[in-house]
Amino acid sequence: MLVQANGKTPVQAFSRSPFRTRRDFQDACRALLDPLVPRFTAGCSRVKIGSSTTRFDEGGAQIEGFARPLWGLAALLGGGYQYPEAVRWYQGLINGTDPHSPEYWGDIEDLDQRMVEMCPLGFALAVAPHVFWDPLTIQQKHNVANWLASINEREMPNTNWYDPTQRMVA
Repeated sequence: MLVQANGKTPVQAFSRSPFRTRRDFQDACRALLDPLVPRFTAGCSRVKIGSSTTRFDEGGAQIEGFARPLWGLAALLGGGYQYPEAVRWYQGLINGTDPHSPEYWGDIEDLDQRMVEMCPLGFALAVAPHVFWDPLTIQQKHNVANWLASINEREMPNTNWYDPTQRMVA
């Protein structure tokens, strides 16, 4: 479905949820996650939704498309919900943090948008380790930890969740 410039966007399934029950939450999250499935890159480390109008590069926008849905997906999985397509995010985490993968997210630079995407990745690792951490090999865990820890060597962008007195520990 195309959104027309200055046109009214139809109300989507997520927005129609009453959010009163656990099932409402699960259905709403699936309404957000399911349309992303065909938009994954071959190695699953990026989600291509459309042309970016962000202030950062297209690669950063695609990593954002991969990472931001983890807020809902990780909560679902952490609560015991089975979502078969979660394997795409698991595979994407592996490929995105592997410096030898063609889908590597790249080395972090100062003021890098990818730093912001580390937050939902960390949330997913914390609340759904049985999906995103425990099954990893030792080398894959090393890659994930190193990529996330690289934030400590860089200047953070000014975001609404940044506290300059705190540092991540790898």
